[in-house]
Amino acid sequence: LFAASLINLPVCVYGPTGAGKTSAARAFARMRPCNSRSESPFQMHSFHAGTKPNHFYGTTTLKEGKIHFSDGTLTTALRKGCTFIADEMNLSSISNMKSLAPALEPSIDQSIFIPCDGESIKINENFFFIACQNELGTIGRNAIPPSIASRFRYFDYPKQSEEDISSICYKIARS
Repeated sequence: LFAASLINLPVCVYGPTGAGKTSAARAFARMRPCNSRSESPFQMHSFHAGTKPNHFYGTTTLKEGKIHFSDGTLTTALRKGCTFIADEMNLSSISNMKSLAPALEPSIDQSIFIPCDGESIKINENFFFIACQNELGTIGRNAIPPSIASRFRYFDYPKQSEEDISSICYKIARS
């Protein structure tokens, strides 16, 4: 995972429900460099069947008679050089997953077109993309479309042993 982050290779961590994939992604993001010290080292979006691209790219609204763009979680991570965690990415529709393509391109320090904004932004060198998802056999999950599937490095998150779970619970209880 660390090696993938050094070369900005998007990763997809998959495994059983409740195994700690998202918690591990958050912990990993805290260890990585992020240009935005005043905010969280990661931006996260929890995907679901109703997710639309403007939920993670951002929205355009009319504010005080002017058009105003508000960054989404993905746009914020791209600009500020944080880790973007796409939680439960494969619960989203195929078209929504395909809309993530601009953020999965090897384009660090280059500008990309943001679909919802209609403008280009420069991707910060510390930006990193982590998708977390349950195994494909789980109800409601879609396979990652081939057009973006090849851009990911896949990691099978290991199932926790009873001893591991007991240790984790003990540490949580002590804190």
